[in-house]
Amino acid sequence: MTSCLCFMASLIENVRTTMYWFLFLDCKDLPSVPNAETVEHFGLQRQFNMGNKYTCHDNYKMQGRPFAVCQNTGDWKIMLTCIYDCASNGFQFDGETTTCIKLVSTSGTTWKDARKYCQQQEGGDLVSITSKAKWDFIMGNFSSVGPVWIGLKDKKWMTGESFHNIYGVTVQLNDYDGAYPSEVENSCGLLVRWSSNKLQDENCNIRKRLKFLCEIDMGQH
Repeated sequence: MTSCLCFMASLIENVRTTMYWFLFLDCKDLPSVPNAETVEHFGLQRQFNMGNKYTCHDNYKMQGRPFAVCQNTGDWKIMLTCIYDCASNGFQFDGETTTCIKLVSTSGTTWKDARKYCQQQEGGDLVSITSKAKWDFIMGNFSSVGPVWIGLKDKKWMTGESFHNIYGVTVQLNDYDGAYPSEVENSCGLLVRWSSNKLQDENCNIRKRLKFLCEIDMGQH
């Protein structure tokens, strides 16, 4: 009987200690959620099982629930991610390659300036057509495209991968631009849909084209 009472007393004390610990447990340092900010107007909550609400920045959309909740380990459980919203910025989303692609029209731009523009987008660059699936998406969704700059230079894509003709088309990548034969850097990629040579290279610094293709790899977000 005595041992039973001692066990019960010990159990009650453990429960009290656990409840006290939970009651006064705080999670430190509110978590930073990429591309999001808190929207708690009445003060931040750091107690066990309490949550803080977040909202995504402009041009981002939320996946999950908009909260970070304090756990009994003293850590935060983040219940949301904010991903770039392609459609709100004029991009088209290729679900198979998880890539956002946008055709940009200008009054004329060099390959290098086109790349700078793409890089100013959220994690963007000139498009690297490294798979047949992405090639098919571009050819199917940008049917009226004339000559456009793409992310190919010195027979390498902007992703760092070497060029391989996996598309079943004729290409002319010879580091030569007939209009600027004596110039250096004549190796920047051009997609020419109506030409027998669908992929060509031209001068990177002087030659201007009206259009180029930017991409954002959503797998990196």
